[in-house]
Amino acid sequence: MLPTLNTCPNETAPIPTQDLKHLFMIVRGANSTKKIRYNYNQTSLLAKDPYMDWSRKTIVYVAGYTGNPRMADATALEAHYIKLGYNVCAAALVRQIASYVGKMLADLTQPGLLDPAKVEMISMSLGAHIMRFIAKNYHQRTGKKIGRLTGLDPSGPCFRNAGPADRLDDSDADFVVVVMTNIDGNGMASPVGHVNFYVNGGEFQGGDLPFILCGTFCSHMKAYIYWLSALENPGGFIGVKCDSVQQARFRGCYDNVPQVTNIMGLKTDKSKPGIYYLSTKHSFPYYLGKKGLKEKTDKMMRQHLGEVGEIRMLKK
Repeated sequence: MLPTLNTCPNETAPIPTQDLKHLFMIVRGANSTKKIRYNYNQTSLLAKDPYMDWSRKTIVYVAGYTGNPRMADATALEAHYIKLGYNVCAAALVRQIASYVGKMLADLTQPGLLDPAKVEMISMSLGAHIMRFIAKNYHQRTGKKIGRLTGLDPSGPCFRNAGPADRLDDSDADFVVVVMTNIDGNGMASPVGHVNFYVNGGEFQGGDLPFILCGTFCSHMKAYIYWLSALENPGGFIGVKCDSVQQARFRGCYDNVPQVTNIMGLKTDKSKPGIYYLSTKHSFPYYLGKKGLKEKTDKMMRQHLGEVGEIRMLKK
């Protein structure tokens, strides 16, 4: 179970100056085998890090609610992005320190250093909303937008009824991609990105074994697992465009003419915005490639999710 949010985590009170030294990012340059910790007051040192290759892309991973940049999810993403040639920065965040991280990135935006067009940010659940405050603050300071934000099943509790000013939105960066896996539970249904993937309808995901339930938390976490596989298997996850969220939820997009497709991952096509239904296998590595564009293939997952639904009903 996810920790219960008794109050929505939107604290914006300034951090005392003496505590800013505890605000840090863990950084691993594209040319490094080790991580270095830089606090808020050490941005100038980060700018001179000999292992940072500023000509390459930089990914900023934002740890969400109860998250930590040293946890397994952060280190797994780090390993994948380093392999792809990125500089990697990771930070544990709440809304009230987003402005300080935005300033750190703004201070690094100089000729020969950080290029916002080459900056990507990624986070899951609550973190997907928090990272947009970094992006907004950065834009306010520099007049430039971050290149890309990727939200993995952005948190629904506290944010479903929020307006664009208080949640992830497609105005937050030049390109915003969202992966939905538990829209009626821990996630949200609204298509808040430029490209929005509703995986297996976006509500529940299949378990890795037949008759094994993948409930609310499991389905929520599948967004992260699918993303790791998408990094490892570029071009493997292909979605088909839908006319509405409802059509995606009920897998009714296969007969749309013309059939428009898009890839979930680093190769997502910005020129084809919209809502996409994406079918997967229920076992690792999950992707179906072009087979996922055929309704016949999708029926296997429908049957699996149907079995899960029947078991869930029996357990009530």
